[in-house]
Amino acid sequence: MVIPNMKHILVLLVALAGCLGFFLLGRSARAARPLDPPPTSSQPAKSDRSDRPTPPPSSDTDWLVRLQKLETRHEFIAAFQEQATLLPDPEAHDQLLVLADYWAAQSPEDAVAWLAALEFDDARNPFLFPALSQWARLSPQAARSWLVRNHPQANETQAYLNAALIRGLAQVNPNEALDQLLDSPPSPERRGSLDFLLTEWANEGLAHTFDQVLQLPEAEKQLRQHALQKLFTNLLPDELPEASRRIEKLADASEQTGAATTLATHWAHHDAEQALRWASELKSPGLRAKAIGAAALGWSREAPFAASRWLDDKTSPAYDYAQRAVASTIIAAQPEEALAQIARITNHSLREESFEQLGRIWLSKNPQGFLAVINRDSNMPAAIRDKLLQHFR
Repeated sequence: MVIPNMKHILVLLVALAGCLGFFLLGRSARAARPLDPPPTSSQPAKSDRSDRPTPPPSSDTDWLVRLQKLETRHEFIAAFQEQATLLPDPEAHDQLLVLADYWAAQSPEDAVAWLAALEFDDARNPFLFPALSQWARLSPQAARSWLVRNHPQANETQAYLNAALIRGLAQVNPNEALDQLLDSPPSPERRGSLDFLLTEWANEGLAHTFDQVLQLPEAEKQLRQHALQKLFTNLLPDELPEASRRIEKLADASEQTGAATTLATHWAHHDAEQALRWASELKSPGLRAKAIGAAALGWSREAPFAASRWLDDKTSPAYDYAQRAVASTIIAAQPEEALAQIARITNHSLREESFEQLGRIWLSKNPQGFLAVINRDSNMPAAIRDKLLQHFR
C-alpha cells in the first residue's frame, strides 16, 4: 500500500504526543524477566494471551481494547490499513506506531516484513522503526541479519534503521548497542542513537552514565560533546553538586568548557545563587568567567532585572561574559542600563564586539528607540555608534 505525505509525519522517537505512556507497551511484559530465547525455526516466537503486554490506560479506550484483541497477521494488517486511512492525523499516526510496536512484540518477523513493504515518499519508514527496534530487543542477531540483507548500502534509510536496531539493543545489551553505533558510518542519526544509550545508562545513575560517556573514544569528539551536553542539561536538582565535581575529570579543555557552561545554565534555573557560587570557585580564570556568564544567563532568563542589579558593582574580568549575557536580555526594556553593563566589560575586544552585536539587535527591533537613546548615551564608543547610525543615512 502507498501512504502519501509522510514527510510531514516523521516519528518523534523519544516522545509521542498522546501516546508516550504506552509507546513501549510491547516491552512492558518482558522487562521484568530475562528475554525469551530466539525462535529455533524460521517462524517467530508466539505468545499466548496471558503473556501479552497490557497497554496502560488511555483516553482512546476503543483503540486499546481492539489492540489487545488482535491475534493473527491478517487482523494486524487490517487494523493498520484501516487506521492508515486517517493519516496524516497525528493521533492516527501515533496509534499506528503503537500497533507496529505491539505487533512486533508478538511476531517480529511478520511485522517487520509487512511494514518494510510499505511505500513512502521519504527515505524513512516511521512504522518500521519501532517494529525493527522491538525485534532487535527480542532477537538481536536475527534483526541485524535482516538489516544487512535488506539494506546493505550505506544511505539515509540504512542509517535510520540502524538507529532502530541500536535502540532495541540498548535495552538489553548497551555494550553491544554502543559497538553497533561506533561501527556505523557518519550520519545525523548517530546522535539520536547515542540518546537511546544515554537513557539506558541513566537507569544506573549519574556516576555510571558519566563513566560511560568518558569511555567514548576520543576520536568521536562530536559524540562525546553531544553526550556531555545531554547529560548536564537533564540533571535532576539533587544531582547537580555531584555533577559539578565530575567536571574536573574532563581532560579536554573544550569538553570541560562545554560541560561547565551547560551545567551552570541548567543549575541557575533551579538555584542561581548556588550556580554562581560554584562557578566563582572554579580554578581556571577563563573557565570561571565563562561559567559565571552561563549561570548569569540562566538566571537572567528567569529574572533579568535581578541579575542586572547583581552585576552593578561587578567590574573584574571574571564577570565579563556575565555582563554581556545579562545585557542581551534587558536591552529591549532597559537599553541604557544594558549599555552601561557592556561598558563594564574589561576585555577591550569583547566589549567592542558586544556593543556592536547588541546594538544591531536593538536597532533591528526598535530603530526609533535606538536612535533616541544612542544620541544621548555616552557609553557606546563613537566609532561603533557612527557605524550603526549609517542605517539612518
